[in-house]
Amino acid sequence: MVIYSDYAVNEGNFNITGVVQGVSYDQNVIEVLATGSKQSIHVAPTTAITKHGETGSIADIRVGTHVTVAGVVRDGQRVAVTIDIK
Repeated sequence: MVIYSDYAVNEGNFNITGVVQGVSYDQNVIEVLATGSKQSIHVAPTTAITKHGETGSIADIRVGTHVTVAGVVRDGQRVAVTIDIK
């Protein structure tokens, strides 16, 4: 018998600094170009977003914006815990 948890398995942490290449506001996903490759990152309702030290939101994230993202990998997807907009 397999028992599934309500929580996804944490497969590790990540830190990415780069430039936003795309934003899907309806799917809460941003694409960040870092070290030559695009990374898709999911923005959760609990993601802490800051802009110049102040509280921000996903609406503040636009193509061309420099960001630093820290998060976890769950079920093969990157999920942001914090996003710092530069």
